[in-house]
Amino acid sequence: MKLSLFFVCLYISVNAQNEPLLPGDFNMDGIVSIHDALYWGLAHGETGPPRTAATINWTPQPTDDWDESIRQVNNKFQDGDGNGLIDTFDLEALHQNFDSTHMYVIKDGTDRQSALWIVHFASENSVERMHRYEVRMKDDSLHGIAFTFDFSNFDNAVLDIGVSLDGLPLENDALIVEVLEEAESKLHLAITRTDKTNYILVGEPIVNIVVCEDVASLTAPPKVYVKDAEILQADEGRVAIYDHEFQTPPPPMPECKVLWNGEQCLYQNGTINSQVVDYNFAFEGWLDDKRAGIQMGCHRWQGENISQYDSLSFLIRTNEEGIGKSIGFFIADIHGNLSNPFIVNELDTAFQQFQLPLQALENDEPILEAIDWIYFEALKSEDEFTIYVDQIVMDGNTPLWNGEKCYYRDGTINEENAHTGQYSFERIVEPYEWNHSVIDLNCQQDMTVNLSLSDEIRFYAKADQLGKTFDFYVSEAFKEWGNCNALDISHYIEGGELTADYRLVTIPLEDLKNENCLLEKVQNLHFFNPDDIEFKFYIDDIEVYSETGCFTPAEVPEQTEYQQLIIYPNPASEILSIQLHARQSTQGEVRIFDMQGRILDHLSIQLTAGPNTFTYAPTILNVGLYVIHIQSENNIYNGKFVVSN
Repeated sequence: MKLSLFFVCLYISVNAQNEPLLPGDFNMDGIVSIHDALYWGLAHGETGPPRTAATINWTPQPTDDWDESIRQVNNKFQDGDGNGLIDTFDLEALHQNFDSTHMYVIKDGTDRQSALWIVHFASENSVERMHRYEVRMKDDSLHGIAFTFDFSNFDNAVLDIGVSLDGLPLENDALIVEVLEEAESKLHLAITRTDKTNYILVGEPIVNIVVCEDVASLTAPPKVYVKDAEILQADEGRVAIYDHEFQTPPPPMPECKVLWNGEQCLYQNGTINSQVVDYNFAFEGWLDDKRAGIQMGCHRWQGENISQYDSLSFLIRTNEEGIGKSIGFFIADIHGNLSNPFIVNELDTAFQQFQLPLQALENDEPILEAIDWIYFEALKSEDEFTIYVDQIVMDGNTPLWNGEKCYYRDGTINEENAHTGQYSFERIVEPYEWNHSVIDLNCQQDMTVNLSLSDEIRFYAKADQLGKTFDFYVSEAFKEWGNCNALDISHYIEGGELTADYRLVTIPLEDLKNENCLLEKVQNLHFFNPDDIEFKFYIDDIEVYSETGCFTPAEVPEQTEYQQLIIYPNPASEILSIQLHARQSTQGEVRIFDMQGRILDHLSIQLTAGPNTFTYAPTILNVGLYVIHIQSENNIYNGKFVVSN
C-alpha cells in the first residue's frame, strides 16, 4: 500500500510540472476565482524563469518550472504576467480572466473545515438604510481568506466594502485586499498577507461589508450568504469554511434607556469586594439578623425566566466567625415571593462550590419565571459572620451573577450623595495612574449598547468644589482608546458650571461621534480630568434619549408603528382591563415601568390572532402614573395608566 500511495503522489507531481499555464488560475483548480488570490499571496515575492511570449490572455502557455511550489502547484502558475516575479501586477490576470475555466485541474482537497459568524449593525435616514455585516472568526490562524458574499435578496442594493485591519495586523503593508464585484449581487473578496506568516484570530473582525438599500425597497428582512469560503495558512494548510446563511434582522430602533443608575446596582446588607478573589470582585454579605442579597437589576436577569435551566452552582466561603456555620440560599421574584431554601452546611474559610438542581427551589409560586433577588441568610438568627460569594452559574456555564460585571475604576457607588434612588457614582480622589473614573456598562447591559441612532446622553453631576469641570468620553468594545471624541462637560452643563447641587448635563451624541466612533458598541463611560484631580464629583441617572422612533417611559409615542392599548378603567384602583389587537397568535411579554424607567412588574401572556383582552391587578404599585410595555414576536404595544386610591 505504501508503494501505491507513493506512485500516485509521484504521478500527480510529474503531471503538475508538465501542465501549461493559464493566466489567473493561480491554484490550478480549473477556474479563475477569488481563491486564486490566496495562492498568489503566499507565493508573493518568489522569482523564476520568465515565460516566452508571455500574455495575460486566456490561452495555454508552456513555461519552465520554478524551484518552489504550493501544495504541488508550481509557483510558475502564480506568475500571471510571466515576467519571472510574483507581484501585484499578476493580479491583472485574475481580474481579466475571472470565471474562466479549463480542464487542467491539479489542485487537491482541503485539510479540514472551520466556521465564521456575522455580526449585524444597521442605521437609516429618510431615504436609505445601511446594513453593515462584520465577518468574524475565532480561535484560528490564517495567512489569507477568500469568500463570496451573496446579497442578491437585496435586489438593487448598493454595496460598499470596508476592511478592518484590526483583524489582520500587519507590518510593512504586507496585506493585499482583492475585491471583485460581479453581476447578480455577489461580492467576491480575498484578504491575503504577503509576508508568509500567520495571524492568530481571537474573535476580531476580519472585514466589514456594507449594503445600502432604499428604505421602501424591502417588505421583509432579507437573507445574505457567505459561500465558498476558504483559508490558506502559511504552512500551506487549506481550511474550508462552512457556507453561512444569515437572516438580516429588522432595522434597529433608537435607544431610549437608562445607561447607569446607582439604584440598579443594589446589594442588601453587603457589597462587592476585590480583595478575596484573584480576579475582579466577589459579593461580601454580612449575616446577622438580616439577609444579604444581590439584586438582579444590576444585570440582564432581572425579571427574566430561568426555569428552563437545570442546575445552579456558586462558590462560597466565610470568615473565622462562620466556620462550620450553615446558611440558606434562596431566590425572590419581582412580586416578592420566595423560593424554597437550599441549605449550605459546614462553611469554611476556603471557597467551596455548591451545586443544586433548580427544581429544588420551586414551590407553589412560579419564582423562577421572574427573578429579582438572590438571598443568603444565617440559619440561626443569633449568628453573626461574613460570607463571600462568587461565580453564581446556571448549567455550568451561564453566569447568573459574576462580580466582574460590576466594574468601576477610580470610583465607587455612594449612598449619601444620590440624586434619586439609593446610589450615585463617586469619583475617588487619589493619584491613580490614569486619573479618570470609569463605569463599565457590563454592569447594566448585555456586553454593549448600540447608541448610533439615539440623540442625547443626559446625566446629573455635582462636585465638592465650585466651578470645577471634567471631560466625558465613551469607549466602544474592540476599539482603541481615543476613537471617540472627548468633551469638556462645561459646555453642556445646565447653568454652565458644576456646583454642590446636582445639575443636568446634556450631550448630543453627534458630538461624541467621528469616522472611527459610530457608537454602535458602547461599553464604558469615562469621566476624567488628569490636570485637576483634587476634587470629588458625583454622577447619577445617566440616560439616553431620542426624539423619534423609540420608547421611553417618560414619553410614550402616540399612534406610530407602535400599537396603542385600550386601558380601562383609567385611573384604576384594583383591576385594569387591557385590550389590544394581535396580527397572529404568539407569546407576549408584559413589563410595567415607573416614570423613571425602572421595571416594577413582569409577566407573560398568550395572545391570539385578532382582539385580545386581559386583566392586570396593580396590587404592588403605589399611587401614581405608570407605563405598560407589551412586546410580542411582531409588535410592540405601549400605554399609560394611573393607579389611584
